[in-house]
Amino acid sequence: MNYTLKELLDIPRLRLLLDTLDEIHSMPSAIIDTEGSVLTATAWQDICTKFHRINHDTEKMCIESDRSIKASLGDNKQHVVYRCPMGLVDSATPIIIEGKHLGNVFTGQLFLIPPDETQFIKQARQYGFDEEEYLEAMRKVPIFPEEKLHKNLAFIHGLTQMLAEQELQYKRQCEAEERLRKNEETLLALKDTLQEQYEELQVNEESLREQNDELHATEEMLRVQIENFETSQKLLKESEERFRILHDATFGGLFIHQNGIILDCNQGLSDITGFSKEELIGKNGFELIAPGWRDGVVQNSQSGFDQRYEVEGLRKDGTSYPLSVIGKNIPYKGGTARVIEYRDITEQNRVKELLEESEERFHSLVLNIPNIAVQGYTLDGTVIFWNLASEMLYGYSAEEAMNSNLLDLIIPQEMKSEMAGAIQQMTETGAPIPPGELLLKRKDGSRVPVFSSHALVHPFGRQPELFCLDIDLTERKQAEEALRESEYRWKFAIEGSGDGVWDWNILSDEAKYSKRWKEMLGYSENDILPTNQEWVDRIHPDDRSYVAKTMQDYLEGRTEIYVTEYRLRCKDGSYKWILGRGMVVSRSEDSKPLRMIGTHTDITVRKEHEKEQLKIEKLESLGILAGGIAHDFNNILTGIIGNISLAQIFLDATHRSHKPLVEAEKASIRATELAHQLLTFARGGEPVKKVVSVQNIAKETISLVLHGSNVKGNVDIPDSVHAIEADEGQMSQVFHNIIINATQAMPGGGSLTITAQNESLDAANTIALPAGDYVRISFIDQGCGISEDNLKKIFDPYFTTKSAGNGLGLASVHSIVSRHGGHIAVSSITGKGTTFTIHLPSIGETYAKRQTSSAAQTIRNDKGGSILVMDDEKMIRDMTTEMLEYIGYKVTTCENGAEAITLYKTASESGAAFSAVIMDLTIPGGMGGKETAEQILAFDPMACLLVSSGYSNDPIMSDYSTYGFSAAVAKPYKIIELGQLLSAIVKG
Repeated sequence: MNYTLKELLDIPRLRLLLDTLDEIHSMPSAIIDTEGSVLTATAWQDICTKFHRINHDTEKMCIESDRSIKASLGDNKQHVVYRCPMGLVDSATPIIIEGKHLGNVFTGQLFLIPPDETQFIKQARQYGFDEEEYLEAMRKVPIFPEEKLHKNLAFIHGLTQMLAEQELQYKRQCEAEERLRKNEETLLALKDTLQEQYEELQVNEESLREQNDELHATEEMLRVQIENFETSQKLLKESEERFRILHDATFGGLFIHQNGIILDCNQGLSDITGFSKEELIGKNGFELIAPGWRDGVVQNSQSGFDQRYEVEGLRKDGTSYPLSVIGKNIPYKGGTARVIEYRDITEQNRVKELLEESEERFHSLVLNIPNIAVQGYTLDGTVIFWNLASEMLYGYSAEEAMNSNLLDLIIPQEMKSEMAGAIQQMTETGAPIPPGELLLKRKDGSRVPVFSSHALVHPFGRQPELFCLDIDLTERKQAEEALRESEYRWKFAIEGSGDGVWDWNILSDEAKYSKRWKEMLGYSENDILPTNQEWVDRIHPDDRSYVAKTMQDYLEGRTEIYVTEYRLRCKDGSYKWILGRGMVVSRSEDSKPLRMIGTHTDITVRKEHEKEQLKIEKLESLGILAGGIAHDFNNILTGIIGNISLAQIFLDATHRSHKPLVEAEKASIRATELAHQLLTFARGGEPVKKVVSVQNIAKETISLVLHGSNVKGNVDIPDSVHAIEADEGQMSQVFHNIIINATQAMPGGGSLTITAQNESLDAANTIALPAGDYVRISFIDQGCGISEDNLKKIFDPYFTTKSAGNGLGLASVHSIVSRHGGHIAVSSITGKGTTFTIHLPSIGETYAKRQTSSAAQTIRNDKGGSILVMDDEKMIRDMTTEMLEYIGYKVTTCENGAEAITLYKTASESGAAFSAVIMDLTIPGGMGGKETAEQILAFDPMACLLVSSGYSNDPIMSDYSTYGFSAAVAKPYKIIELGQLLSAIVKG
């Protein structure tokens, strides 16, 4: 063979195929002949063409890689995989046609595994490449597992070699044709010569015989050339057939064998059997068949059997599997070979089994389904299916019904002609018999009402069949009759329920209204005419379109029920809310509504409650907003009040700044009360109590509320009055609400006096409080007073005599006092004034004495120890640090729970555990106090934890011990309060 690879390949067509392969699989490739000429190059990577191949140093390594690959291929290797010094992989395999090495197929500039980018960063810096562009080029290099690389390389090699072999055969065919053409020209010339010789035949017969011999020799040569041409055609056809079969492998395994020995195969056969292609080629293909089936396959192969059949295959690991086989004999290299296709039908058989199981279940379901009678018939009415429900419905057993005729079994005499015609029409048109109610007959001759549906089924390979599904309507018919009988009983029964009843004749628009219906709206029996318009005219104008649409939707079937709420005008002109319900009780044959009955229920009171509930929900929403504002406000006030209390310690009382600080503290405390008021409706749970002064609360609240009003306030509370333990914010709200009520009761001005005294109650007290020490607080105004009737309801929720009130103020007062273990009472004289009296448990000593002893204890006992402070506000962390360091503690701070846990564990493990942890309850975007406490206590169950929050209404603040805290302090707090708490909970 004297052809080069370039002469044997259709380069543009091959390049198009390889470009398409790259688009599908991102597979770079090249075909290079043995002289080094690049015939095709697809998707060569920028990292080589723009970097490695143009750099003087790296180009040397690329050339050395090329030489190494070429030298390796020269060692008669089937393929070479080479990793170049620059970290990329190239692979090549030789193209050998009829034993001659014509060129190589390359796939290259790829990775077998994801690359280490640090290596390429180093290379970019070493050889002066633009690092960003070099890495971008590296990331474009495709990644191919080695197994996939070999498969793709094998495919490209096979494709290229097959195309080259085809072209070689084609060129040889052309050469044969050319020789044939030249021979034909020779024959024509010879013919002319023969003609001349024929003319000379008479002269020289000996010469003619010689020419005749030459002619026979030429014909023999022509015959040989024709045979060579035919042989070339056969070889070309064999090559094309082999290419088509080997590569059309998407449906299973393919191989070619002669006498059982596998000559070639595709990857599909390897995937199915578990053998590699190298192991399969040269192997006896009959060994891929299980022993029990092998003889039959051999016999089919020898006989040339070309139909598909199923056997049992044998894999490399010894397991067997169901196998579908088809074979065909083909001409091959002057002889005969056999092409075999294998298909693993394991999944196909599994699906088939599942389908059979599904069909069996469906058949069992239809046969045994209760309450739905299913029958099957041929088109002449012969019964071919009769389920158990049909036996129960019609009284015929399946044995009795089978092969009988439908018309004789269950069709009454008067219906037979009509039914036969319906079946005939369905058979001719293919349209099913419309479903509907029928009155059919049972075996005993009785009639049974059924709802019957029909279907025409076309089974494969059989005549059409008719199936009927019948549902017994006996109970429904009886229920409908009972419903009609009970309709009027229902109507009169509903009258007794307090609802009004209406009865509307839709066609005539007449309407009847019950006595109760009229009474609900304040009308007498004769005030309402018997027309539907009487009802329509009384609907509130804003509700008419909605009610009309609701009614129309129900009557036209767009909704299943008619239920609506709207307002109806009463006789006195006021409106009542009505719940209207109704149903159609009579219809025409074409299902148009004829008559409708319904009720009207007075829901005015419910609507008022819903209105009030809406107010409450609005207040609750406002409370949530207020809670958030108050939390941030309290954080700010904590910094202000804490720093003021700290500054007061450092200043002598005679210092000129001392008084402004006292006034600033008072103003800040007023701001604190404002925050507490914001929390009024955001609150939930028990009070967060501390020792407070009744005198201070009274003075601050009365000053705040009466500022700018025409009411004079007096606070008559001596210093001897004991302190109480209470939620200061809630108690301020109690005072605030009572003072507001008193102010509103004196629109023309007046005076309000607040008094307090210590009082001991015995067990027989008239206000049902436990025996003990209490503080009695009285609010005495000179207002208009409260009537005796209203006096009984003033603490009821929603009760108010004010047009703009919501009836929650005094209800909140009563609730707060009760939660503090106290009692509230009221007395009033109309026109003279009202007195509210509150009893609250006292602590048995004055507020001043408690503060002095606590402060002394704080200074005396709080020296030493370390405290961890967790708060997301830096201002509070800094202020608290100043306070604690002054008291005598070492302080560590952090912003969130995760940091606190780490710091606590580190300190404990180092032997310098924290004496206590003060943690904010809420950390936006981080772990708050509750979760942090859980994790610290899990590490150290004896940890001393103090919770702090601007959300003083949080249930954790009032029930801190349940969550593992030793104490709680609400923001804002002073240095004395903080010191007292730490003195009480930190162990010495």
